[in-house]
Amino acid sequence: QHPPPQGQPGCDSPPLLVNATLQRAKEVLPSPAFVMVLGDVVRHYADAMDKRPVDVMRDVMSQVHEAYPQFQVPASAPVSSTNERGGILGVLGNNDMPTDYFLNVTERPNRYLQEASQAWATVLFPDERDRFASQGGYWREVLPKVIVVVLNTVIYSVEHKPHSTADGDPLDQFAWMQSVLHRVRSRKATAYIIGHIAPTIADYQKRSMWHAGYVRRYVQL
Repeated sequence: QHPPPQGQPGCDSPPLLVNATLQRAKEVLPSPAFVMVLGDVVRHYADAMDKRPVDVMRDVMSQVHEAYPQFQVPASAPVSSTNERGGILGVLGNNDMPTDYFLNVTERPNRYLQEASQAWATVLFPDERDRFASQGGYWREVLPKVIVVVLNTVIYSVEHKPHSTADGDPLDQFAWMQSVLHRVRSRKATAYIIGHIAPTIADYQKRSMWHAGYVRRYVQL
């Protein structure tokens, strides 16, 4: 017996349901200031797929872009880092990695992040692609003096592989975050920080989702 095309309980969303959800979102809110896609674009158990995770991300982010075509990004022209941009913002989740929670932070430059930045090319501005390719995060001013800071939080997870807690600042993301927050503060603006894995207690396992050292550094910043 074949499952219904819209999916079924206990399974991830098939493309038909993703598309239907985007179309309904567009009906409800056709002209948003910005759109957030908060990670795990790729299904669970990605090793059972015919496609690579980056190819799935490219397909889904293209669907999001097609639902909101008013958000256009230039292919290569530089954009002023102080301009309000709005647009579509995406976050990397653990299922968006080559395998679940896996990202080799000692590989610099990181080939997977470089490939992922190309998969998200329809929604990332050129300068954001460079930052995304180096660490999986970036920032964008979505409204006047409202800056969204996108973090790659997979690297702080207790499930992250390969084990890298000896590195106090994997991919130098905390140092970058500090410089961004200083810039936000100097402009008397507001920072809205988003990531897939929160620095808090998991509702399933009832344990911290980040390593304690990374939580302390994040809170300190």
